[in-house]
Amino acid sequence: MNSKLIISRFLDFQLLLITILFTFQFHQFLAANTVVVPPKATDLITQTCEKSTYKDLCVQVLNSDPTSKQADLMGLAKIIMNHAADIASNITGHIDKLLSGNAADRSIQDCLTDCDEFYTDASDQLEDSIAALDTKDYSDIKKWLEAAIADVDSCEGAFKDQNASRKSVLASENDNFSQFCHIALDMTSLLAKT
Repeated sequence: MNSKLIISRFLDFQLLLITILFTFQFHQFLAANTVVVPPKATDLITQTCEKSTYKDLCVQVLNSDPTSKQADLMGLAKIIMNHAADIASNITGHIDKLLSGNAADRSIQDCLTDCDEFYTDASDQLEDSIAALDTKDYSDIKKWLEAAIADVDSCEGAFKDQNASRKSVLASENDNFSQFCHIALDMTSLLAKT
């Protein structure tokens, strides 16, 4: 019986040794055949937006845009500028609706007419900025984005000039557009450093 026990333990030992050897070789196989995935696009988005004036908005918008996942810094800047251009277009449409609604107050109509012109200019400046990304003309992009921000400030100021206590009917839209332009400006500064 002793010899059977010895043989049984020897077989158990061999089985354990084979299992350990197989496990070791399997782990070596996995290590040799594992693809290392580069840092995700969300890392670039987070790093970029961390340097922005409006971090949360930047992250939210870029994470919601599927094209941002494969984008480099220039691509992210283009996405933000395109969003800003879309916002400007929507605001212009909103202004047109307000003007066609025949606002009772003539001073509000005058402000809206001024804002329509400001947003037309801002839209043109954004188009120029987007086109200049391809040529890496960052000084012009900076100038145009600053001009777009000045346009939205002028729109907001038109309402305050009429009545200092009056809140602009475009206050939230102006603020949103300005935030996108600031994010684009922050990204342009990062691009200029690369």
